[in-house]
Amino acid sequence: MEKRRIMQFKLLSYKQALKKAQKKNDKNAIKRWTEGIAELQQEIEQTI
Repeated sequence: MEKRRIMQFKLLSYKQALKKAQKKNDKNAIKRWTEGIAELQQEIEQTI
């Protein structure tokens, strides 16, 4: 359960970074953060 909580906090950080990249209109960063978020969400689902 602790690992999942840490991963959810990390996901929140990723989403905040994605918002910053979107504000700067940085296409490469947006792509990387979006991929990272998708991977992390899959990991979280697998740890249930």
